[in-house]
Amino acid sequence: MLSIYLDDSDADTGAVMTIAGYLAEQDAWTRFEAHAEEVCHAFDVNVIHCREFEKNKGCFKAGPFLARLPSC
Repeated sequence: MLSIYLDDSDADTGAVMTIAGYLAEQDAWTRFEAHAEEVCHAFDVNVIHCREFEKNKGCFKAGPFLARLPSC
């Protein structure tokens, strides 16, 4: 069975609305979600919102979050 996850750009804050999404087999989503949960837990990320990531808010506060990222 195929599953799709969609998200909108929050058109209330801008003049343009966009929708993006991902389509995959349900088994693939199950594997992805398990891996994503491990990664988020390792970085103390409980929810991913781009507006928080871009502005270093919430669990993405610059100091604590960036200090946990591996250096390249």
